[in-house]
Amino acid sequence: MPVFHAGGSLFFDNNYKELKGFTEGDELPAGKTRVEYHPSTLKHVKQTTQWPPFDGWIECTTNGRMLALLGGLAMEKPQLPAARRFVDEIRALYAQELDADILWAKIKDAMGPLLADPSLKESSRTWPLTVEGAPKVKNLLFYEDPDYGFVFNATVRKANSVTSVHDHGDVWTLYGLIEGHETMYRYERTDDAPRDIGPAQLKQIGCHNIGPGDVDSVPPGNIHQEHGGPENSMAFIVRAQKAGTFKQRTYNQETGEVKLNDGPTLIPHELR
Repeated sequence: MPVFHAGGSLFFDNNYKELKGFTEGDELPAGKTRVEYHPSTLKHVKQTTQWPPFDGWIECTTNGRMLALLGGLAMEKPQLPAARRFVDEIRALYAQELDADILWAKIKDAMGPLLADPSLKESSRTWPLTVEGAPKVKNLLFYEDPDYGFVFNATVRKANSVTSVHDHGDVWTLYGLIEGHETMYRYERTDDAPRDIGPAQLKQIGCHNIGPGDVDSVPPGNIHQEHGGPENSMAFIVRAQKAGTFKQRTYNQETGEVKLNDGPTLIPHELR
């Protein structure tokens, strides 16, 4: 049984992002999800879809009324021992209140043993395909820290797939390759247009290849694009904040159009 945050009625969209300004009984826009939490009815909980132990859909019946419950859940640490140790290492680094550049450099260093862990490699071979090319991008969601907010994600990238040119908003990201090979392109803007509007003029400023054990560090605002190699690739990702809780940007290199978005669709997944 997962641990629920206490109290009240909550509303989330399909990416588990809390919707503000709604109360019980409101009619939500199309595509939104009504969410309620009633502590007294947990004994009536029944599973209604495939449900990892840390997130998903459940329903319960009370007084003849069906209640949909979702989100507001405290995610447990991953069961994979190497990932649990990595959580503890990151939390210890956050507790030191380091400058962001130093913090993320140290997290990058600590990521090496995890990427080399045989159990993680074995687990990654069971993960579903998440990236087939722009704009079909999903991330597995393994863990969200309850105190510091960092998250563990993963991707399984289809061979030879290419993402859109994009950034990760103002959030740090570490992208560590477990298996396969990818090419990372870096860009910078050379225009003076508004950051979120454009038109954006992009200049390529770098290109590098990564393979198993390599970690690509993506600072806030860094514009980049991933190209998959000749075989599917699996990557473990650490983000400073969960996708869907901040805005990211995609860039059209031909027209200069800048689009705001919520980032990849998240798929809760158990890491064991």
